[in-house]
Amino acid sequence: MKVFAVMLMGAKAEPFLPACLESLYGAVDQVALNDNSGLDQHVNLSVVKQSRLFKEGKIQLIPSPFLGFGPCRDLCIRKIRESATTEDWIIFVDCDEVHIPQLSLITRNILPSLPKHIGIVDGYFYQFFQFPRFITSLDHRHNLMFRFNPAVSWEGQVHERVVNLVGDRLVLPYRYFHYGFLKSHRDITAKWSLYGSLGDPVSGSQTKNPEQEICKNAKDAVGFFGTHPEAAVALLKIAEDENSEDYLLFAQAVGKQRCVSIRSHLIYWKLAVKMKWLQWKCLRQARNDGPGFALLAESVKRL
Repeated sequence: MKVFAVMLMGAKAEPFLPACLESLYGAVDQVALNDNSGLDQHVNLSVVKQSRLFKEGKIQLIPSPFLGFGPCRDLCIRKIRESATTEDWIIFVDCDEVHIPQLSLITRNILPSLPKHIGIVDGYFYQFFQFPRFITSLDHRHNLMFRFNPAVSWEGQVHERVVNLVGDRLVLPYRYFHYGFLKSHRDITAKWSLYGSLGDPVSGSQTKNPEQEICKNAKDAVGFFGTHPEAAVALLKIAEDENSEDYLLFAQAVGKQRCVSIRSHLIYWKLAVKMKWLQWKCLRQARNDGPGFALLAESVKRL
């Protein structure tokens, strides 16, 4: 059984790409990476070539023009079809996501021990916004991992979705980190503008008054009391230094909310309880499936 990762990148600098690639090392066998920059050399490509995955021949670069997020990911799937079997799995990855060591636990222990009727594995990611110490949500990542089948494909110009999946769904209490909004106000607005131009109505609306939208996120933000992945720590410090003025304004806006500390602790406690409930649910499902329960149960307990 092999695990393939599907990623996209362009020429615009991805500050967390080094940490993203390092966090996949040991957890995946091959990365299908669509580079839609149209350039022979750029900063992201240099980062990729410096990664351990690339040096060990585990990154397959797929150059193409930007066709939309779904079509570009679909080119990765086409490449994977050349060698994948129905025993293999695919993981959805963005350049601004950083995983934790437990990812290897999932791909090397849990996935191989799952019964055949499980074809989709979901997880969760912390959504950081403007400041490494604040999250706006713990989002459910549907279709984080799925079994390969020849009909599987991606569609959609923006907020792409994978279609033609086969099998039942398992939701794991696995949490990783999304740093896509640890940017300056200007870069956040540019991101919303891109999504809006590709047909996302929410992002299109956000670009009309970006300052107001950023203030809305400040109202939803709560303190993050966990530990960031080791691979991301130095990059977080760089991002904080480079965007210090915007970060400070956001932190001040969060601080103006009434009872923000109490609300943060309550929400964080609620999230912890939710993960414990998911862990119990996974263990119950594993017990019902019978074979492979011992390994699966032990792995789930360590997530």
